[in-house]
Amino acid sequence: MSKKLLATALLPFAALAQDPSITNEEVTVVTANRVEQAISDVLAPVTVITRDDIELSMAKSVPELLRMVPGIDIGQYGGRGGVTSVFMRGSESKHVLVLIDGIRLPSSITAGVDFSKIPVSQIETIEVVRGPRGAIYGSDAISGVINIITRGQQGENIKQISAGIGSDKYYEADLFLSTDLTDKLHVNFGLGYDDSEGYNSKPVVGVNDGDKHGFENRDVLLGLDYKLSSQLNTFINTRYSQSTSEYDKSSTASQWGPEVHLKKEQWLETTSVITGVKYSRDNYFGSLSYSFGENKSYQYEAGGDYNNASSTLFTKQHNVSFINSFVLSDSLLLNTGLDWRDDQVEDDGEKVEGVVSRYNTGVFTTAVYEISSVTIDGSIRFDDNEAFGGNTTWGLAAGWEFVENYRMIASAGTSFKAPSMYDLY
Repeated sequence: MSKKLLATALLPFAALAQDPSITNEEVTVVTANRVEQAISDVLAPVTVITRDDIELSMAKSVPELLRMVPGIDIGQYGGRGGVTSVFMRGSESKHVLVLIDGIRLPSSITAGVDFSKIPVSQIETIEVVRGPRGAIYGSDAISGVINIITRGQQGENIKQISAGIGSDKYYEADLFLSTDLTDKLHVNFGLGYDDSEGYNSKPVVGVNDGDKHGFENRDVLLGLDYKLSSQLNTFINTRYSQSTSEYDKSSTASQWGPEVHLKKEQWLETTSVITGVKYSRDNYFGSLSYSFGENKSYQYEAGGDYNNASSTLFTKQHNVSFINSFVLSDSLLLNTGLDWRDDQVEDDGEKVEGVVSRYNTGVFTTAVYEISSVTIDGSIRFDDNEAFGGNTTWGLAAGWEFVENYRMIASAGTSFKAPSMYDLY
């Protein structure tokens, strides 16, 4: 499915920065064009949730943070800890692309996202770009992009331990360490645990009275960043999380069947690895990265375990990205990239037999040109997908800053949603 969008707006430069000393020129974003830019140079509605915002909000989960963002609605299947659907600008949740550190989540066969694998203690910022970015990211980026950027960089020294309790027998504990082991080697390490007996997230009067739908989540993070030279870094980040969440399938008696009291549980196990190199010199920045993500999902009646699951679903995703950014002059920025992705899915035979895979290769170019108070931003991308063939998307925007910190913007572009693995099989 392809969509073409045209928009005009009168917008102030905005970010959710609580520190009044931070100006828009100092706030930088990387999500809009996959290159670092001042937020005042981006011709798209962008919201940045900073680390200060996170700490002041007292939020315990990513969905709670996203509720702070204009134009976003959150839906959750079951209680807290369940799979979350994010709706942006009234569109479907599958039209929102979610990234962690710029990498797609391996969730190509569902519309929801498991945000429980990302403790807020490990998040530095969340960048939300509203509007189509298909010419930058390819499929799924129809209504917007959410990029969750984790903490820990060379030179930082963070030691954080926290614990808390709350209603519904909620308990949490987090450990996060980020420090330089040597003048070249930086390490990030994190542990997280939270648990709650929950509440009745789907009450069916007279059927599931007294039921509670709880969750339990544990995660571990290990990252290494090594400075090969003043211009070249290599890195590897690994993350593992395991969560169980309860949900309800109860229903009252009707003409279609008798009363049903059914409480179910989902076991979700996620493993991800990302490694690569980054190079910067004068007016050039380049990065080459490979990532692997795997999800294992088991569903069974509450009180059982994943060994007797009634439904299983395994997904894997391989990603390779090569990005090159050139500052050609004080007025012209050029960014080019290549993405390759292979999605794999295997379930219990209900929809697919064995392992089914699908690759996608995309190339894109973005140019940003500034002259006086006018900014022009153009992008084009071509995707070759094993299932649906080739597709070209484009985006064009122009902005005029007629008064300091206020800009008139006109934009048009195309975007598309590739069929998911379940759509095809």
